[in-house]
Amino acid sequence: MYYEYVGAGSSANTNRYNITLRLFRECHPVGQAALLPEIVRISIFENGSYTATASRDVVKSKSINIQLHSPLTCIINKPEVCYDVAYYTFTVELPVIAEEYIAAYQTCCRSNSILNVQQYTIPGSPMPGEGSTYTCNIPGTNAIKNGVNSSAVFALKDTVLVCSDKKMNLDFSATDPDGDSLSYSFCAAYNRGASVDANIVDPSPPPYQTVNYRNGYAGESPMGSGIEIDPVTGKINGKAPAPGVYVVNVCVAEWRKGAIISMHHKDFIVRVSNCDFAAADLEPSYTICDDFKAHFENESQSAGIHSSY
Repeated sequence: MYYEYVGAGSSANTNRYNITLRLFRECHPVGQAALLPEIVRISIFENGSYTATASRDVVKSKSINIQLHSPLTCIINKPEVCYDVAYYTFTVELPVIAEEYIAAYQTCCRSNSILNVQQYTIPGSPMPGEGSTYTCNIPGTNAIKNGVNSSAVFALKDTVLVCSDKKMNLDFSATDPDGDSLSYSFCAAYNRGASVDANIVDPSPPPYQTVNYRNGYAGESPMGSGIEIDPVTGKINGKAPAPGVYVVNVCVAEWRKGAIISMHHKDFIVRVSNCDFAAADLEPSYTICDDFKAHFENESQSAGIHSSY
């Protein structure tokens, strides 16, 4: 979820914002998966009192399809990389306040095949999984004197093929329309909150609780210890873990005049496939102690490599 400041409101001491929720769904998911909703309910809370100041039922404004059209020709067991993406946008006028606003949307369920997050059934809910809460924060005058800000927006670059035990490079970078500096980190994803099924629900107020990660994983290490995120570029790299589905949540901090004014989240499911391709696999670095001679060799065990020279 992200927002854009579009000007002063029609009433004194108010601002107008366009708020957008962007949802993804695999084109051909494994197992059962609900279609992208036609209508979502988004509520806006004052962070000081946690009271809802606005609530909107937002109709899907557009939908697109993104997919990887030209994967490497040498890939063995080539998987599909394809997503349906839906956008829900509305305009709201909010009084200028000292505390921040938090807009939120909640949904009941995540994929049943997720490896890094515990799956269980909440009493009263027919659906398994921890679900999701998607949010954006609109800072008040305590953080920004004039209370004016547009959020960072994550780039739409989600058609990267990830093969197990291969080097991966995912771009989770964002741009900021105000020119604020950005820094990136892994952080814990939020759970379903008040949502227990696929029906429209009034989101519960903040603060929000995080999902429960399985042993060996955490919000700060969602794909294990072998995967890192560059705090400057937002690129995720390392050796991909075992095949499966992983919840990856990236936080981008907006910096203005040396202080963080807001934090934005991208909660995304990364599918690691049981695929292979012919490519060199070298150690990250080599130590040379005695002379300038270095010995290195291809560490890859790819079945696609038949000879080398």
